[in-house]
Amino acid sequence: MSCNQEAFVMPQGESTFAKRVRSEMSDPAKVEAFAALKQNLRDVWVDDFNDDIYLYRFFKARQFDRVRTEEMVRNHLRWRKEYKADDLLANGGFQEAEVITRYYAGGFCGVDKEGHPVWYEPSGLIDPQGLARSVTREHLLRSRIYITERFVRQILPEMRRKTGLPLYSCTFVIDLTNYGRRHLWGPGLEFYAEFVQICEQNYPETIGTAYIVNAPAIFPIVFNLLKPLLHVETQKKIKVLGRNYKQILLNAIDADELPKIFGGNRTDPDGDPHCPSMICWGGDVPKHYYLKPNYPERLVSQSIGRRSTHRVELSVPPAPQAGQWCIEWDFLTDDGDLGFEIVSTDDSESEPLVGYRRVHCGICPCSGAVACPQSADSRKYTVCFDNAFSRIRSKRLRYFVHVTDKPIAALMDTDSCRTAADLAAGADPGAEAFERNLEEFERSSEQDGAVGGD
Repeated sequence: MSCNQEAFVMPQGESTFAKRVRSEMSDPAKVEAFAALKQNLRDVWVDDFNDDIYLYRFFKARQFDRVRTEEMVRNHLRWRKEYKADDLLANGGFQEAEVITRYYAGGFCGVDKEGHPVWYEPSGLIDPQGLARSVTREHLLRSRIYITERFVRQILPEMRRKTGLPLYSCTFVIDLTNYGRRHLWGPGLEFYAEFVQICEQNYPETIGTAYIVNAPAIFPIVFNLLKPLLHVETQKKIKVLGRNYKQILLNAIDADELPKIFGGNRTDPDGDPHCPSMICWGGDVPKHYYLKPNYPERLVSQSIGRRSTHRVELSVPPAPQAGQWCIEWDFLTDDGDLGFEIVSTDDSESEPLVGYRRVHCGICPCSGAVACPQSADSRKYTVCFDNAFSRIRSKRLRYFVHVTDKPIAALMDTDSCRTAADLAAGADPGAEAFERNLEEFERSSEQDGAVGGD
């Protein structure tokens, strides 16, 4: 579909967002730059861009710099393709694991006074280690991206059609009651940081206002860790409220839309003020959800020294049809993560069968499989367990890998969340700053005992 011929279609209405966009895009230089941006993107045009405000979000995120916006958009489209983001909403949508549905706190409930959906997240009731032990990191991240995709590409467009309002963002209410030491767990913070980074790079300007309520004394520590990943405009949208938060929420959300637990009148049909039919309130994950190795009796033990890699060679028989053979794996460490990939031994220039990714296999076992391509001859592959990034720690690996002819249809998703689009963008200063801050925080916590394990 060809791009819209108008330079920029202004949003209508008297909402704060509409007024802001009209004010910003009243500058002829910005309109001219936006028109040039659309022209330059003709070779990768998608239907979403026919809505100027959709594309404006990227323009705003890069301070109305046409060149930087074009780079961001192209990286975003490449990420969508490599991450298979469109597949998350296809064929009935992503099938979320039951443990996430029941125990990952949060949910949409009502709208604010300008019509934006409101997402409530009682983050202090999330059990980060319990979730990490119950689903793979990839599945958990895909579940968060699935919700974001559904919001941006289904919920908001439908609300715009019904109301005629320029609704492109969400209002957040983050309740930090019971937020404490277990939420300062390194892998949990790393996961949240990765999700924040993906949102900043691929879903810009989707936060309207984020209200933080019941913040504990440790909240500044967490915010300072994540701050390098947040665009300066995003930081401005975060409002940390005091004891009078209920009145401030009522200024933004009508009482009949605001759950009673937060100071409004809204309840579930049975009178529950928490509105659990709309908002999941989390809780400790029962241990029966915890993942276990598929082949515990067949695991081989192997020590991998610091700065070292352990490789396993596999031979795959000829395959007249793709998927006739697959490589299956099952591995974990006593503590700590490993890099993991599967590459062709015969052709070092070919694409990896499984792209490199860091796996938190000290938290829960990593199990999965990948289909082998069609081949008239037998082929050799190398399964790589990588500890080369670790400067000081050896890892005790237990693993089982083999070639099997069983069907792959029901096996786990193996998509890496770190795609070539991420690598093409180069080193992210915000991500590097987050890593430095987290390392420093963990070192100081170990020294003073401020944060212990759960």
